[in-house]
Amino acid sequence: MTKAINDFNDINIIDHLNKFKIINDNDNDGVENSNDKRWMARQKNVDAIANNLVRIYKAPDSRQFFLKCAWHLSEAFIMKTVEASTKPQIHSSLKYFVKSCHRELIKNN
Repeated sequence: MTKAINDFNDINIIDHLNKFKIINDNDNDGVENSNDKRWMARQKNVDAIANNLVRIYKAPDSRQFFLKCAWHLSEAFIMKTVEASTKPQIHSSLKYFVKSCHRELIKNN
């Protein structure tokens, strides 16, 4: 079980998500190209959000979790949580962020 988890952590999220993308090679009517562009734009946006979170919290080891948050949660929720977690009253901003996102991910399931 732990080997599977370690293998998953080693996979780049973009490569992992590309495995599940189904493309019909027989239909080349332009729709596929449009979907590919939207897919790539979404992946770039998710990577950018995750990179920003790594930079904000100085936590490169948490990048996989940040990618999951960026993929499943809205950007507005993430930014609102970042703002709330960086207030002076919060002692551990990363812990606050992770707990808030974890709750939201469970609620969305």
